[in-house]
Amino acid sequence: MTLLDIISSALTQMGNTNDAQVMHEWRDKLTQIANEGQADLAAALRLRRTDSIDLGDDGLLDIKSDLPYECLKVIRVLQNGREIPFGRGPSTYEIRVNASGTVEVEYRYLPKPMSNETDEPGIPERLHTLLVNYVLGKDITTNDITTQSRSQQFYELYERGKAKAQKEYGEPEFYGIVNKW
Repeated sequence: MTLLDIISSALTQMGNTNDAQVMHEWRDKLTQIANEGQADLAAALRLRRTDSIDLGDDGLLDIKSDLPYECLKVIRVLQNGREIPFGRGPSTYEIRVNASGTVEVEYRYLPKPMSNETDEPGIPERLHTLLVNYVLGKDITTNDITTQSRSQQFYELYERGKAKAQKEYGEPEFYGIVNKW
């Protein structure tokens, strides 16, 4: 689904039309809500990625500017297939890596916010429809008291889908004990 599909589906379920004027009126608000839902799902699923980064001679990695996505947590740093120790740097957004040159950084991240109508959410494709439920639940909550009870249904659908996704896309459900001695 694209951002346009998410907004159109939400507007249809709200009882609105999808003409250009209505889309223009609702686009910014529903885009913001859809991005909040995407961030919530990404955090719940603990999305990970690995990117290659060139470190300077000082061994500092700026997680805000060196990584292409918003970093929630650095998990590990590898160089030539070997794990490299890292720790706090001189500022909140920097980590000190005991290496120089190219390293692979594995980290938990947030997908980029959607802004264009053709943008697709940065979460697994089968979860895109959950964003429609999130948008509906969040928007209806801000309406008058007579329609607010309807928002609970959409939140329940969203939360059920998120719980199921955490089992399917989350961290491993098994652990291994490794004897390093």
